[in-house]
Amino acid sequence: MAKAAGYYVNTSLSVEKNEGDQILEEASKLAVSLVKHIQVSIVTLGKLGVMVVRRGLADEPLLSSPTQMKSETIIYARVYSVPHLHSVVSVLAAGIMAAMLSGLSEADSVSLGVAAARISLQSTAAVPVELFPICQLKQQSVEIKYSTLITVPN
Repeated sequence: MAKAAGYYVNTSLSVEKNEGDQILEEASKLAVSLVKHIQVSIVTLGKLGVMVVRRGLADEPLLSSPTQMKSETIIYARVYSVPHLHSVVSVLAAGIMAAMLSGLSEADSVSLGVAAARISLQSTAAVPVELFPICQLKQQSVEIKYSTLITVPN
C-alpha cells in the first residue's frame, strides 16, 4: 500500500535487532500520510504495542468531530505499550473500535482493547462471553497511558 502511494518503506527493520525506534518512525510516517485524509489510524506493532495517530489529544473522544477537539490541527502519534498481546491483536483492535464507537477517549479505548485482549487470552472460546456488553468490559480495564509521543511535522 505504501509503495502504491509513493512512500518508501524500509522493510528490513526488526525488533529483534533493536530497531524499535526506527520501526516507530517508519510506522508514524505512513500513518500520518493516512491521517491527512482520514480521522484516525491505529497501527498494531506486535511487541512494540499499538500506535494511535490522529488530530487530537489522548483524553478526547477517539471518534470526534473537529468542533469537539481542543487540538484539531496538530497530528499526534502516541504509542501504547501492550506487552504479550500481539497474538490477539484482532481482539485488541476490535475492543478499541467498540470503545471508539461508544464515544470513549483514545486512552480509554486503548485500555478497553487491552482488557478485551487479556480476556481473550484466558478463554478457550473464539469470542469470550465476558466481552459483552462493553460496559462490563470497562469495569475490567486498567488505565493505560501512552509510553511514547512522536512529534509529527504536518
